[in-house]
Amino acid sequence: MLMGQLREALRNFGTGRAVLLETLIRLMLIYLESDRSEARPLGTLPARQEQTLHEKQAQAFCAAVEEHFASAMTLGAYAREIGVSTAHLNRLCRRILGATPNSVIRQRRLVEAKHLLEFTRHSMADIAARAGFADAGYFSRTFKSDTGLTPGMYRRQQDNG
Repeated sequence: MLMGQLREALRNFGTGRAVLLETLIRLMLIYLESDRSEARPLGTLPARQEQTLHEKQAQAFCAAVEEHFASAMTLGAYAREIGVSTAHLNRLCRRILGATPNSVIRQRRLVEAKHLLEFTRHSMADIAARAGFADAGYFSRTFKSDTGLTPGMYRRQQDNG
C-alpha cells in the first residue's frame, strides 16, 4: 500500500509533494528497517532467530497500521492482531523501528491527512475522520505540532504553490 501511495505522490505535482514524498519514504524505511543486515560487536553470538522473530513482528505491526490507521484501533488491539503483548509491542517498536507504536500510527495518519488536504476539498472534520483522528480539534493540534502549520494554512500553502 505504501508503494501505491508513493507512486501516486510521484504522479501528482504540487508544493506539498516533497513533504508527502519524504514522509512516505520515511515510513517505507521504517517498514524496511528489518531487511538490513545487523553488524554485531566482536565476540557476541548471533541472535538471528530472535531478531528475525522481532523483525517479523515489526513488519506485521507496520502492515496492521497500514490497514487500520484510520480506525480507532487501540494499541492492545494491534498487539493482539500480531500476537504480542502491548508492552512487547512498545519495546519492539522502540528497538526495531526507533519510534513508539503511537508515533508510527500518528505519522501514518498525518501522511493521509496531508494527502487529503492537498488533493481533496473535504472539510477539516471529514479529513480528520478519514485520517483516523478522534476529533477535528485534536487533528488540528497534532497537525500543527508536526508541521508548524494549521491544516487550513497547509491547504492554502499547497493551493498557492
